[in-house]
Amino acid sequence: MNNYHYQWLNTYQPKRPTLVCLHGFTGCLDTFELLKDCFDFNILGIDLPGHGQTKTHQPTDYAFLNVLDNLHQILQELDLKNFHLLGYSMGGRVALGFNLRYPSLVKSLILESSTAGLDTYEKRFLRQCSDAKLAANLWNNELEEFVDFWQDITLFASQKKNLSDLQRQLLRTQRLKQDKFSLALSLKYMGTGSQPNYWPYIKNLTCPLLYVAGQEDFKFCGIGQKICAYVLNADMQICPKVGHCVHLEAPKWFTDTVLLWLKEQEKKDENCGS
Repeated sequence: MNNYHYQWLNTYQPKRPTLVCLHGFTGCLDTFELLKDCFDFNILGIDLPGHGQTKTHQPTDYAFLNVLDNLHQILQELDLKNFHLLGYSMGGRVALGFNLRYPSLVKSLILESSTAGLDTYEKRFLRQCSDAKLAANLWNNELEEFVDFWQDITLFASQKKNLSDLQRQLLRTQRLKQDKFSLALSLKYMGTGSQPNYWPYIKNLTCPLLYVAGQEDFKFCGIGQKICAYVLNADMQICPKVGHCVHLEAPKWFTDTVLLWLKEQEKKDENCGS
């Protein structure tokens, strides 16, 4: 399957650099609409398998390496050969894998609240079992029940104080538009336990890296510090008083931080080329 749904979130201009954006689990390309008013970069959003308008019930479409290769084919068809890549959570895992698989295509990598995987077979097996159980519950019950459970997990606790009731309702409504069978397949075949362990290969990253995390997301702050310690050209920015979903809880901070960093990378490239 390579007919992923994608959309330019602002008006495409051939002379501008491009930022490709990959959303998290239960999200879609609308996640990054907050970047639509950017005038310095083309912003491309892509719906990953089982999300948004990229619907499929074929398990092989969710196999991690197949996802990377299908993304590669789409980006090649769009003639994108040198772009910046941003991924949130699940999308960050995909972005990291893509960068390691196709390093010559990525100018810089931005990871928001993401990981390089699990570093032992035992951890991966336990996570696979956990995700498979969650997928089975999703498959056998109503989507609304799963969405209520998902938005109440500890990972998103900070949203209860940082988002208004209306924002939380809009997020819930967006999740309820998903297809529960597709989400179940995503959990089972694209979950953290099913992706390759990229920790041994982090040191091979050659492009600049920005890791973004929320101050109250202690787990991913630690993961970000660990990732950055392996990468020669890495920056880490921690947003105060927010949790896992920085772009949602602090959209202005996120937009300003990401775009400023990207502009710095473009300026460095110009200086190197002069």
